[in-house]
Amino acid sequence: MYSDRVFYDFPTFKDIGLILKEGSTEQILPIEKLGITLGPGTYRIVKSFANDENKEILTAVPFKVKKNAS
Repeated sequence: MYSDRVFYDFPTFKDIGLILKEGSTEQILPIEKLGITLGPGTYRIVKSFANDENKEILTAVPFKVKKNAS
């Protein structure tokens, strides 16, 4: 879930309708369309899902951005 600020700064950004395919363990969520770059560090993404009973399920996964070796 994004901070509500994202929707003020990027009114065309949509965070719904990204479907995780059955049996998949990975989903790519590109941030390029936000026009931002994540600096090196540890971050956490939080994603909500709805099951067949329309019950919301939250999951969170930490990830790291490493310094670009140039």
